[in-house]
Amino acid sequence: MLTVTTGKKLGFSFLVVFLCFMLCGSLVAFAATETTIKISSADASAMEQLFKELAESHSSRVSGNSITVDLKASSPSGIGETLFSLNKGGSELIFYPETFKYATDASKKEALSIFINGLQSSSVSAQTQNNIIDQLNASSSEVSKMLIPLVMDATSADLYTAMKFLKPILPIVRVIFGIGAIVISLFLIGTTIVDLCFIGLPVARERLQARQDERGGRIPFVSSDAVSVVRDVESSLESAGTYKNAYLLYFKRRILTYIILSICILYLVVGELGGLISWILTLGEGVVN
Repeated sequence: MLTVTTGKKLGFSFLVVFLCFMLCGSLVAFAATETTIKISSADASAMEQLFKELAESHSSRVSGNSITVDLKASSPSGIGETLFSLNKGGSELIFYPETFKYATDASKKEALSIFINGLQSSSVSAQTQNNIIDQLNASSSEVSKMLIPLVMDATSADLYTAMKFLKPILPIVRVIFGIGAIVISLFLIGTTIVDLCFIGLPVARERLQARQDERGGRIPFVSSDAVSVVRDVESSLESAGTYKNAYLLYFKRRILTYIILSICILYLVVGELGGLISWILTLGEGVVN
């Protein structure tokens, strides 16, 4: 009888300890839903000023001393929309990791970007800024992952400012482009004439090949297409005794070069090369997004 009573007491004691452990765990978990970051007294007023400026410039996300996000439809009940809040006096910044966890990707990226960019440009000391970032990273691993694309977005090209710097020299650049278009056209015509002479005039071909044998390397001013055409025609005559039209073979191999260069020069001359590049960038926009 004594053994049974003792067993019941032990079982009841174990149940009480287990319930206390679960209750403490719940309290700890509840307490962990907020991360309080202490702000030094020297930076308290600067933090208040930061939230005031953010409320004026980003009223859709910042209201008073809080920054909000949009929650996912699957968020559990009880999760608020406030991501950051600053107490009166600016001595404590409160971050809500659970809110960050269940917020939509677009809204938490926007809210974090607003806060981080504002913090970097504020008068808050570097030591306090580092402390805030360190505690944010410690409270949620997702913050670290989100900071990487924020840094990458900040490195995007500032084309408008670059355009202002380049505007004074754009007339000179246009002249250089025009000269380049003329040089390319003349070079294409010149290489084609040399290629035709190399293919159709055995005397010229023999002289150029003799010069190649003396100096080594490739034949000067003659394209590789012309050289390969001559080799194909000569090998066809020696092996099968059939004749191939050398000029037809040459233009078949050069036609793609002519088309691409003609389109590029045309776009360059008429000033539509920017439109072509914009169209290509549009094609890649889906991949970037």
